[in-house]
Amino acid sequence: LRVIYNSWPEEIEKWTPGLTYTNLHADPADINRMKLGWPVATGLHLLNPDSLFKLVECAKYYDIVFVDESSQFKRWTSKGPRGRMRALRQMLPLIPKRAIMTGTPTPESLGELFPQIFILDGGEALGRNATVFRARFMTQGGWKGRQWILRNGVEKDLLDLVAPLVIRVDAESNLDMPKLI
Repeated sequence: LRVIYNSWPEEIEKWTPGLTYTNLHADPADINRMKLGWPVATGLHLLNPDSLFKLVECAKYYDIVFVDESSQFKRWTSKGPRGRMRALRQMLPLIPKRAIMTGTPTPESLGELFPQIFILDGGEALGRNATVFRARFMTQGGWKGRQWILRNGVEKDLLDLVAPLVIRVDAESNLDMPKLI
């Protein structure tokens, strides 16, 4: 919530001062108006991932979605009707353009990349669902076989498949920062 109340408004003002936005978390009445077909006339709608389920009925009104910190959507299966990825998967067929942003796309393994890439392309690059992806790139292991582990020798293939969809910015070569003391 801190990001949609503080960070995003500051960044919008800094980079695009004329862009109007609505914090849908701050005024839930805007979501209800959208469900009734009344547009919320701003250039950008801000909402935290845990409230995304509230917008499923409104997906048809959007032509683009930006998912900040997309690693929060790394679990293909989310519990209940209010699950982040579940809600987003229902919306994606109605939203033609998508972008994701994250500083840590795969904190634990490349296996966490599938849901994030699915947001971008609907399953074109890595498979239409997690089962197809796992059959192609993963093997079960760990305690009682409850862990999905990347198969040996598939890392390059996986990275080649997502390369056309991803822009990676290397901090060392793109940030002019003083040396850490």
